[in-house]
Amino acid sequence: MSLFAEALGPDWDALPHSLKTFHAGPATHFSGEAVVNGGATALARAFARFFGFPPPGARVPVSIHVERTEKGERWHRDFGGHAMSTLLTAAGPSAVAERVGPARFTLSLTPENGGLSVGVAAGWIAGFPLPRALLPVSRSCESEASGRFTFDIDVHLPLIGRMVRYRGWLEPCETASG
Repeated sequence: MSLFAEALGPDWDALPHSLKTFHAGPATHFSGEAVVNGGATALARAFARFFGFPPPGARVPVSIHVERTEKGERWHRDFGGHAMSTLLTAAGPSAVAERVGPARFTLSLTPENGGLSVGVAAGWIAGFPLPRALLPVSRSCESEASGRFTFDIDVHLPLIGRMVRYRGWLEPCETASG
């Protein structure tokens, strides 16, 4: 059973086909396109670089390869030549944990509006817990449009503002050459 299917339990069945295809296989390779908006301030842009988020751009080619291992899922993302890799692991019902460099975040998964809403529930930097007031705020969702997997990832930092927003679509690659 896939990490997301396990976390969502019976709610998994209600997800659109493209989301289940993206999250279910033993290894997946998807490609598509995104619009990336960066932070409005120098500090927000510095945090985005620290966490490895892609730089701003329009019609950015995107490739995502998900490897499933005993430890969890390694997500390799490429936004127009900018690589970013994270590790996702089980974190209980309706949640997964994502490791991004020295940070780890528990992400809440909520099926809604025919898709999946993803929020930040808890976080740690170098093993130290982040107080709720310092947690990133995610207004992020996955959905389906015209049979494609779509995403809208919007991450803000308290007192600093938007760190990054990237939104677009993905389709399965014919060959997983990733």
